[in-house]
Order: sequence, then C-alpha cells, then structure tokens
Amino acid sequence: MRLLRQYLHGPELTLAQALMFLRLVFVLLFAGQLLVALLTGIMLRLAVPGAGGGGNPLIGWVLLAISLPHLPLVLWLSSRGVRALDRGASLSATILAGVLLSTPGWFLSLALVTGQPLLQLGLLLALIMLQYGLGMMLCGRFARLVIPKPQEPDSAAPEVGAGVDQQ
Repeated sequence: MRLLRQYLHGPELTLAQALMFLRLVFVLLFAGQLLVALLTGIMLRLAVPGAGGGGNPLIGWVLLAISLPHLPLVLWLSSRGVRALDRGASLSATILAGVLLSTPGWFLSLALVTGQPLLQLGLLLALIMLQYGLGMMLCGRFARLVIPKPQEPDSAAPEVGAGVDQQ
C-alpha cells in the first residue's frame, strides 16, 4: 500500500520509480491470472482423469485463433483515456493490460487439460510470452507519460559568448 500511495500521491516521481511500480503491478496481475488458470486446469485434470486423451487438433487451433485478437485489442484499449501526467489513468491502463494480456493463459490451461498436441501448446506458450513482453513495453510507455518533461531552455535567448570565436 505504501508503494501505491507513493505512486499516486507522491511529490515527484522519477522515471525509474514509475516504471518499477507499473511493472510490479503488471507482473503481479499477469502471473496471478496465469497461476489461477493453470491451477484450475490441474484441478480439472485431476477431477476427470480420462479427459485428456488424444486431444483434437482442431480445438487446439481454435484456442490459438481466439487468443490472437487480444494483441490488437489491448493496444487499442490501453491507449484510450491515458493522458500525460495522469498517474491514475496510467495505473488503470496497466491493470487492464495485465488482465487482458494474460487471458490466453486460460486457453493454454484448457489446451493442457484436453491434451492438445505439442505444436498448439508451444504456439500458445509463445503467444503468452509475446504478450508478456508487450505488457512490459506498455508499462514503459505509461511510466513515461506520468513524468513531466524537463523544461527546455529558451531557444530565443542568446547564448553567452555566441558569435565570439573563443580559442
């Protein structure tokens, strides 16, 4: 809670502080949802021991196909409502990205429970890793938005010694 208070109401945030906090929130949400999905899959597998027979490759391809729309959806949704210097909006966008980008973990869990071929399992796992990387990059973008840009010196003011050849 201290980190949340410091992020939302602290005086000046550095880029490193904002990035650390937003990435922490993203990782906790992403890993938490993946853990719940995999534990649910394990419990289903234990409850119905014969359910994971040979697996149907068509189901594996369908699970992969319905995982793909999350990438553009997250990019579109996470850019809505995020304004410069608005820490709350950046935190909300990070939470949204963490939840939506980890949703294919449920499809991976279902693919594991139904005994899908290794190709579909590997592709789903690769997609989840890609989405994790995308989420980390989005956290960087959101962190840069909450940091005020440094004031540039007035370019109209002449520099000291301008026009003088100094040797």
